[in-house]
Amino acid sequence: MKTKELLIKKELLALSKKLGLKFNSNWFKLVWITKEQEILTEYLSDCKDGIYQKYGININQRLQNLEKFYNSKDYKNCIKRYGGQVFNKKSIPGLRFLISNIIKNEQILDILNDLLFRIKKANKFGFDKIALLTETKKEKELDILCYKILRHEWIHVLLEENRIRFKDWRYNEGLITYFEAYLDNLLSCLDKPLKKEKYSFNIECFKKTIYFKKVLGYKPEIKKIRNLMRMKLK
Repeated sequence: MKTKELLIKKELLALSKKLGLKFNSNWFKLVWITKEQEILTEYLSDCKDGIYQKYGININQRLQNLEKFYNSKDYKNCIKRYGGQVFNKKSIPGLRFLISNIIKNEQILDILNDLLFRIKKANKFGFDKIALLTETKKEKELDILCYKILRHEWIHVLLEENRIRFKDWRYNEGLITYFEAYLDNLLSCLDKPLKKEKYSFNIECFKKTIYFKKVLGYKPEIKKIRNLMRMKLK
């Protein structure tokens, strides 16, 4: 795992130099969490996944339907997935408030309290943002998590630490996927995954990735990206 972490950091350092971005190796940390913790933190956020939006567009609606979601087939299907996310330490007080004042289900409280314990343990080194990856015993999942997904989340960290973030989540995810394809020399193949994709959340991301390819081409420039951030994009 450490070897793959170093490989990703080397890639991001090289990318930073090409783009003229600030880079600090200490920005890039990770914590392993359970799949239940991954799904519940996504659900209790502004994640636009259609499965979560069935239970509420905003956090208040989702809180009202938390028990319904937790006991649903959707939840059981979701916790079969694996993945990652970037967790901002600014989210900790809000999560603690929900645990102390809003959420009553003991099982959910145990899951979230354990998550905070894991994050607190990692925070002894200090961080603003940290990648969360789901634990797994499946070798295939672990291989993808330890490189593809971790790199995806760390590109998020790199861009956000350089104040590159769009207001629309679709453009943020599209830009990250664009940079993944750029690093892998796969920009010319972006249409293929879009044609095969059936999941609406991923389709939206791929569409914006192709948008960035059209605008940035094969030589991305941060100036162009910052100019796009100032525009009202649809």
